[in-house]
Amino acid sequence: ASIFKGGQFIGDGSGLTSTPSTFTNITASGNISASGDGTFNKLFVKDDYALELQATSAGPRIFFGSLTDADAFLSFGAYAGINNLDTETRDFHIFGSNTTKGFYFDESAGKFGIGTTAPSSLLELSGSTAELLINTTTSDGKLTFADAGTDKWTLGRDNSDNHFKIAEGGALETNTRVTILDGGNVGIGTDAPARQLHVNS
Repeated sequence: ASIFKGGQFIGDGSGLTSTPSTFTNITASGNISASGDGTFNKLFVKDDYALELQATSAGPRIFFGSLTDADAFLSFGAYAGINNLDTETRDFHIFGSNTTKGFYFDESAGKFGIGTTAPSSLLELSGSTAELLINTTTSDGKLTFADAGTDKWTLGRDNSDNHFKIAEGGALETNTRVTILDGGNVGIGTDAPARQLHVNS
């Protein structure tokens, strides 16, 4: 093993029972340990901040695989003020031992799946408890449907009165068509229904 300190070669490590943690250890097979600890990996870094990348204008980036082989390539880093993870032509999967399907990005179709590795829509939630929670504190919790960038219909909870509403456009407070109160009264054309079904023409 070759031993370096401060970037300088200081010996082959023979006779050392342990390598000081401030030294760099390069094994005979070319593996590099920045902490001096033994390693079976090509590069081993051990510290509170194990690895730091800095760049000037382009931003720090890490590349996996060959730049010329799009099917065996992944990169992530800072690009012009945006943090990117680039899979090129490959799908991307985040999962664990307990969540085996997790989050999946189908690159060729441009679709995202949560709980599925074969999303059939732009976004698909799949599972025995495929629930979507909208949790707001000081604003409306709503879902808006738009056409070519123009809001057409909105449904959700109006934070100003805690009523569930369906409205034309992008705001629950204006052009309200259906209102449901906490007790279950439903209003069509009124936001203050006095009966189980109150229609105001």
